[in-house]
Amino acid sequence: MRFSNLSGANVTAESTAIFTFFDLPGEPWVRVRPGGDLNRPYFAAVLASQSKNRKRLMKGKIDADMLEKNRVVDRSLYPKHMDAGEWGGWVDDETGQEVPYSQQGFAELMAQLPADLFDELRAFCNEPVNFRSEDEPDLDDIAETAGN
Repeated sequence: MRFSNLSGANVTAESTAIFTFFDLPGEPWVRVRPGGDLNRPYFAAVLASQSKNRKRLMKGKIDADMLEKNRVVDRSLYPKHMDAGEWGGWVDDETGQEVPYSQQGFAELMAQLPADLFDELRAFCNEPVNFRSEDEPDLDDIAETAGN
């Protein structure tokens, strides 16, 4: 038996979604891939970078310094594993013109994002629901179905 309701539920490393920086002027956006273990190359790179801290993590001994080191690692991994090759609304300070997408530009953006905005992006990438097909029901559809 196959359940058609599940047709858009599968999320893979090739899935993409648009993350919009609503707190920034012009609401620029980036297209990204999911994180976590859904994106095996990314997850393997994270695990490899954590080898020194694995014992501390297992004991639950996480501090601010360790969280900052994880952010630094992710800033270097996101251009390799999360960049889905598209963005919009990013404006060059010097020219005032929109910056065309490039892989190098994405890497520079990841390096320059303030920590709180980068952490919002990380949280978005680690939520598989953000990468599900847009064919899934929205809240109105669910409410209507529940009334039947």
